[in-house]
Amino acid sequence: MMPDRSREAELSTDEIRQFFEVGWVTRPALFGTDEVLSMRACFDELERTAGRMTDTGFHEGAYFVLGEKAGRQVIKRVVWAGGCQRYLLEVGRDARLTVPSAQLLRSAAIDQLLNQAHFKRPRDGVVFDWHQDITHRDKGNGSWTDVNGRGSYVQTLIALDEMTPDSGPLKFIPGSPKCGRVEFNGHDGHAA
Repeated sequence: MMPDRSREAELSTDEIRQFFEVGWVTRPALFGTDEVLSMRACFDELERTAGRMTDTGFHEGAYFVLGEKAGRQVIKRVVWAGGCQRYLLEVGRDARLTVPSAQLLRSAAIDQLLNQAHFKRPRDGVVFDWHQDITHRDKGNGSWTDVNGRGSYVQTLIALDEMTPDSGPLKFIPGSPKCGRVEFNGHDGHAA
């Protein structure tokens, strides 16, 4: 069980402004060494589980999206990873993530939609083309609605490994939330 960190988790006025102006807030070393080691152990077990699977599918409540490159298995992502690695669900409920999310949404109640694990192993070719995460809420059919005028969702991310140019780091476009929806031409990042 993780300790209650509600007070220390609150975003400052400057962090809230940065989120809506720039598009993100970073909090380095938010989780302690032991917590990161526990998360890594969960990822190691997810990787071992994927290694025993022959195709994309469910395992203990998690959905493993697998592929192949040069005869080698590729883990594209594990959706609902906390289904088989319960510690990841605890992390998703941690006040260090939920309190800032609730602040940004100006809501006392929030729902966790996804608990996803992404792997970028050496030479696996896993690439996530430029995109806006809103496209993954709507699925392109107009079924998603911003119910509170603040985006209605907040995405949190925990980087467990160092991100370098060689490891396929995440890239963000400062100020992009103010652009509305943008269609990208694939992985080059150019808007259509």
